Amino acid sequence: MSDLTVIPIDTSKYALLGLTHLLKLIGSIMDEHTPEMVIMALSTMYVPRQRIDQEIRKMVIKRFEESNVFETVIPRAVAVNQAAMSGKSIFEVEPLSTSAAAFYEFAQEVKGVLSDDEEQESDAGVRERAEGS
Repeated sequence: MSDLTVIPIDTSKYALLGLTHLLKLIGSIMDEHTPEMVIMALSTMYVPRQRIDQEIRKMVIKRFEESNVFETVIPRAVAVNQAAMSGKSIFEVEPLSTSAAAFYEFAQEVKGVLSDDEEQESDAGVRERAEGS
């Protein structure tokens, strides 16, 4: 299975400023150690009503390509900040919040990506064995 790196990106201009540097750093690590690594972006602190958030999400999708951006977005919410400040998960602080639901959806989406990876590797192994016989 290839490695998966998730980059959470706040939908703010400041978050985009460091992204280029981070991607260069990850690229050099990939070149040296894990060339098969998959990099995906997750929009966080997202408010769908705010135009700037929509624009930044479009920029992220353009930069990473749509297939490498999770459909799930983590909304800007007090519950997320409370969980972070208390050192607890959102499921301990506000288990019925929209934020908790978003994190659950994100976890399901990650599972889907990882299972797709495993299926592709399994298929490749079957092809290699078939070609070798």
